[in-house]
Amino acid sequence: MDPFSALSLAGNIIQFVDFGARLLSNARELYRSPVGSLSFHDEITLVTTDLETLVKRLRGSVNARPSEENDDQLQTLRKICDEAATVAEELLKRLGTLKLSGDEKHRRWQTAGIAVRSLWNEKEIAGLSNRLVMLKEALKTRVLFSLRESFDLQSISTSAGFDSLGRQTQHILSAILQLHSDIPSQVSRQIREEITGITVTLSQILSRFDVTDQEAHDSRLKARYALINEICERDNLECHGSRELIADIEMLSVSDVSEQAVQGRVNNGILETLRYYEMTNRFEDVDEAHPETFEWAFSAPAEEQLWSDLSGWLKEGDGVYWVSGKIGSGKSTFMKYLVDDKRKRLYDLLRVWARDSELCVATFFFWNSGTKLQKSQVGFLRALLFQVLVEHPQLTPIIFPREWSTSYSREVGRLFDGKNASPSLLRRNWNLTQLKKAFRALGSQTFEPLKICFIVDGLDEFDGDDGDYEGIGAFFKEITAFNHIKVCLSSRPWVVFEDIFRGFPNLKLQNLTYRDIETYVHDKFHQNNSFLNLANREPAAAPALLKEIVEKADGVFLWVKLVVRSLLSGVRNRDDLADLSEQLRRLPRELIPLYNHLFQLIEPYERWASQAIQILRCNRDLCNASPGGSSGIYLEVRPITISEFVLVMSENVHASFFQNLSRKEFQLKREDMKIRITARCAGFLEVSNIPGTSVMGPGSLIDYFHRSAKDFLESDEVWAKLLTETENTNFNPAVALMRSCLRYIKVHIAFSDELIESFIHNDVEASPRVVAFMAYAHRADSHIPSRGTQTALIDQLNDLICKYDIEGNWLYDLAPRLKGRFKLFEISTLLGLEGYLRDKLKVGNKSQLEATIASLLESILSDSFDISGLPSRIPKVLSLLLHMGACSINTFPSTSEVLRRRQHRLAELQKRTGDFSPVELDVIQRLHSSIEEFLGNAQLVPAVQRNIPKRLAGEIEDVDASTHPTKMIRREDNRV
Repeated sequence: MDPFSALSLAGNIIQFVDFGARLLSNARELYRSPVGSLSFHDEITLVTTDLETLVKRLRGSVNARPSEENDDQLQTLRKICDEAATVAEELLKRLGTLKLSGDEKHRRWQTAGIAVRSLWNEKEIAGLSNRLVMLKEALKTRVLFSLRESFDLQSISTSAGFDSLGRQTQHILSAILQLHSDIPSQVSRQIREEITGITVTLSQILSRFDVTDQEAHDSRLKARYALINEICERDNLECHGSRELIADIEMLSVSDVSEQAVQGRVNNGILETLRYYEMTNRFEDVDEAHPETFEWAFSAPAEEQLWSDLSGWLKEGDGVYWVSGKIGSGKSTFMKYLVDDKRKRLYDLLRVWARDSELCVATFFFWNSGTKLQKSQVGFLRALLFQVLVEHPQLTPIIFPREWSTSYSREVGRLFDGKNASPSLLRRNWNLTQLKKAFRALGSQTFEPLKICFIVDGLDEFDGDDGDYEGIGAFFKEITAFNHIKVCLSSRPWVVFEDIFRGFPNLKLQNLTYRDIETYVHDKFHQNNSFLNLANREPAAAPALLKEIVEKADGVFLWVKLVVRSLLSGVRNRDDLADLSEQLRRLPRELIPLYNHLFQLIEPYERWASQAIQILRCNRDLCNASPGGSSGIYLEVRPITISEFVLVMSENVHASFFQNLSRKEFQLKREDMKIRITARCAGFLEVSNIPGTSVMGPGSLIDYFHRSAKDFLESDEVWAKLLTETENTNFNPAVALMRSCLRYIKVHIAFSDELIESFIHNDVEASPRVVAFMAYAHRADSHIPSRGTQTALIDQLNDLICKYDIEGNWLYDLAPRLKGRFKLFEISTLLGLEGYLRDKLKVGNKSQLEATIASLLESILSDSFDISGLPSRIPKVLSLLLHMGACSINTFPSTSEVLRRRQHRLAELQKRTGDFSPVELDVIQRLHSSIEEFLGNAQLVPAVQRNIPKRLAGEIEDVDASTHPTKMIRREDNRV
């Protein structure tokens, strides 16, 4: 038996085992139809048809040319095949009684799953299930791993059945086989399991396409089509012969359409792990180029201009093209212009380079003021890979063979709901090593003729140091060594980039934009009627003013934009040309001194502007915060929108005011807020437009005017000035954002009944807002002046949860493993909100206090929590609870034994330094110290007086390291 046939047969057995297990389970539905669920009789008909076809194939394989099969592994495969056929025949024999029976009892059965379980008692079902499991395990451990030695890409591709596969399936098999060959011969248990998993995928793919028994295959398809037609006629439904029944687990070969659907779901699942919310935000927010500017980019340079021909590079060049420019010279606008040029000249030129190959253009704009993913290599690589694979999904298994192989096996085996991607895969956290490896696979792939050009802006906005910049520069050189990939990128002319890209074609933007700036200045002033009136009165002075602006700009578009805005403001104030010239001479020629000048204009609104800028910075800090020390709550914090900013900057307005606003009135509030932001913050902050439009929407983001504006405002000197405006007040930006989240929830509940249904019950918006609220509460907790406000806001949220979220959906993301178990008070404790905890424990009588503290201690010391899920503040909170309870000798005498066990477990964990991060080790150390201190000081009563909740006093189940895989030891032993 050749490797192709052996793998295909193994795949059939695996599918049969999974099908049999589902058949014997309490499955409600084994097949689905395009016209609805099937009846009990319809399903039983299909089950027996499929099993009969399978038995014929298995028996045929067992009896085929035994003399030629001398290999031990193939002999073992034949024995497993024989046993599978025996089990299938036993299933068929029992199922036959259902087909023949016509009594009323059987007619009452609504699904095959219910009917099938009536044929066996529990002991028989367990026995059959065990035989199925043993078949699969024997196949994996005794056959599939060893089969690896007897096949490779060449042996499979030269097999008789390989040519019958579609081109895409051949490419998938080739990629997985290449992955197979990259695994060393000396392997660990983990690698051995990986090899077996890969081989399972290969066998499943081959078995789903194996139609060597064409007669049986045709018979099975005819039976299915006949059943579809019968259902349609019976129920008076329109029926098409091309419709197919879909089995939850397909045992035999499938059509191309069915297989493409499976592969499509697998591809989409991987794509979703690459996608992230803010992936294109920066590109969309960059200003479009002013009309008639940058036109020179698509023409060859004049002889006197010292820059590399960009159009020639796009058409014929390779490697890297570097666009450098000073701060504010318009690099991002220029890069966006290249991609968004209405005449599509970039694409036309690149198609010349691509020749007969497909062309793909992918973009990424780094943004230092954005979220962590917007300024990291991980976010950059994810975005580019996503764009390539969206356009060319057939490359997904080529670029991610391991991930694709795993996901495909799960999809085929129906280990998760076929309508959704695998939960574990959807939550995958890609690391830099994996993504770079994927890029190398993209560069080295030869399956699809594809030319790729990456447009990357703002390399200087990547969050790293010189070593990181050198690393990413080396990566660009590496991927552009493949002749079908090239990169056009931009950055400031830093020394590190000069060194990295020396010798590559390049241009210095500020040296080429004199005419563009001239066009911009001319158009902006000549679009203003008041200036035109001035120009008519003084025809010589007006052009001189505009020329002076252009010459002072020195190629810095951002400086020009600020100066033009300032001078046009003077025009609106009826300044004459002499006044405007004097104002221009007073404005600094450098960008940072100009910022200092503009900062003085904030003076009438210092406190408002200070609060707005602090709120924006707090929001962005939490967007970029590491989730490690805060139980993951910062992951739900999103960049603040104009709608949220309206709510957050209206501190003295009661929430009911917003709840009573109509949608139109709220829109007017947003428009007013946009004007205030621009005017009161002297242009340092701005509101983005809806992508592709010039209008603002409810979700438009608040952002810094420019990266250099952010750097200026957050410099030590300027930031200190901003903070003085809110000194000696109870203002805190995190508290203001807590209020905004709370108001957001209230407003959306008040807007309409339809929205309430989706907002509350379907969890469309509420849960992320609650998590964001708690993230801001976590940040604000140490701010003493606003302590009372914080407590009141958390209590208001708790009231909303009690009223609208009885099932605990809103709190699920805060403690997914404890859904419906804990209330907001307990979760606040688990998040380490010490200030809130102190406030709440001040009220109530002694017995209530003791009961509350006991409940909170139970939640902290619960077996359900492990170190990786606890924030760094928990040890301090634990110490607080223990010492507040220790004031009475009868409060916590019963916890001593549990505490000692926890102390012992923590002492063991401290020795396993290699298993934990520094943050986790610090939490372990401080928890141990808190318990040790309490046990050393507290007066404890004898065990006979114990009276504590059972969950708190329960035994801790230790994990035996000798009998569990390393991963399981880590997961279980982390419990404290």
